[in-house]
Amino acid sequence: VIAVVLPKNSDVFNNINAHMLKYGWYNSRTDENDGTFEYSFEKKFGDRFTARQLRKMTDKIYHITSSKLRKKIISQGLIPKESKTLGFSNEPRIYFRPDLPSKDMARNFMDLKLDGEPPIVVEIDLGGLNPDQAFFFDPRWKNSIFTFEPIPNTAIKIMEEDELPNIRLNY
Repeated sequence: VIAVVLPKNSDVFNNINAHMLKYGWYNSRTDENDGTFEYSFEKKFGDRFTARQLRKMTDKIYHITSSKLRKKIISQGLIPKESKTLGFSNEPRIYFRPDLPSKDMARNFMDLKLDGEPPIVVEIDLGGLNPDQAFFFDPRWKNSIFTFEPIPNTAIKIMEEDELPNIRLNY
């Protein structure tokens, strides 16, 4: 991630943004503080690996989301969406953890979303994906990966809260 701090001047930003896009970076976050703007840029495409390569490390990955999406996920699978987290901007993606989150981790993550719904954890069986499906490391969240491609409902299991560990000693 690259951060650039500028006074409120859209011409300068537009020039920098055009050059960053040209070389494969995009504005992923903008923060304002006392008349200056901090623009964070990240690589449009980071280190790519496939579901086949990921299966050498784990058979399952996990996605935390709102319980209000349970029926939609069961019927349609996971569909990439643009970020709705305040201050973040990116192309449609789906984020995952390679390790099983704890109950507290899932709840804390949903607190960031501010939708008031309890979390659900979606378990993805990597054996049910196209082996060439592309994944990328996420530079903004520790221990996080993402894909631009949908996840079919046939590779999905909605985990019940009692299947999650109470705590995790290492995040």
